[in-house]
Amino acid sequence: MHALLADFSRAVRAERGDGNRDVWLALAVLHKRAYSSARALEQTVARRLAALEPEQETAAQLELPLDDQGEADAEDEAPRWWPAIDLHDRALERRLLTNLAAAAGAAANRETKFSALSRLLDRLDEPVIVFTEYRDTLVHVARSLERPAAILHGGLTRQERAAALQAFAAGGRAILLATDAAGEGLNLQRTCRIVVNLELPTPAGSPLGGHVVQGHVDATGTLIELKPLTADTMTTDYRLRFSVPDSLTRYVVEKGSITVEGISLTVAAVNRNEVEIAIIPHTFAETNLRTLKPGDGLNIEVDVLGKYAERQGHAEAESFTITEQYLIANGY
Repeated sequence: MHALLADFSRAVRAERGDGNRDVWLALAVLHKRAYSSARALEQTVARRLAALEPEQETAAQLELPLDDQGEADAEDEAPRWWPAIDLHDRALERRLLTNLAAAAGAAANRETKFSALSRLLDRLDEPVIVFTEYRDTLVHVARSLERPAAILHGGLTRQERAAALQAFAAGGRAILLATDAAGEGLNLQRTCRIVVNLELPTPAGSPLGGHVVQGHVDATGTLIELKPLTADTMTTDYRLRFSVPDSLTRYVVEKGSITVEGISLTVAAVNRNEVEIAIIPHTFAETNLRTLKPGDGLNIEVDVLGKYAERQGHAEAESFTITEQYLIANGY
């Protein structure tokens, strides 16, 4: 499967060139789909093949598909096909993708990481959370495991989401399968201590943006205030203010990044050891922030890049020595 995907990538690059950023991004996401699961790649390629049929060519990219678990949601749904990697030679594209879809379909029936997950679950006698990025991979995992599990993804209503979380937290289900988007902000540390992420790490050279969150708690802070800025609770922003230990303050800067309860947030202001953050309505509604009250403890992770910068600065300072040659070279 991966060899056939490489063949298609070479064909695209040969036609489009290596200097096109859109091509590289689209191919990176296509490979990411393959690494997520063979089923995810198969479905992406199958949709493109359907779009190549003459009667569907003009309208095939308009809508995201529905799956059998709920309404479409772009947060964890399969991405659309990318025009940047269309081939002008449609016959060649159809042949390459037909072979790729067949290989992906065969691989989907014997995915080794799903077998490894099943063996791990057989050995464990405690709750487990399993994360995937894409909803179609999540559905494929649920079917492959053939064991009861609570399922959490972007196509669920709030009531369905609450029921899934309750079933897991109350012990009715020992496994929670969740997409990254649907699981953002979950606070289940009292229910579960084992988390499995089925997605492979981003390979070197891939596009990377945003805030790097490792999932390591550096310390706990204390919530001081979380209040709406207007009376309309449906549309208002919120102000979150909390304290952090003195040992972390040097890593917290205005407009920098910080992780609170597993949620990546942007710092609005810093006053000594107090941090203030503006919370948009979506973040408040879709995370566990809405359950917090003053005095609650908060799991805090500071930006790891700040730690690396500090360490590099210390290393350079320790290695610096004033010599006669240095003084002469700098005009002393």
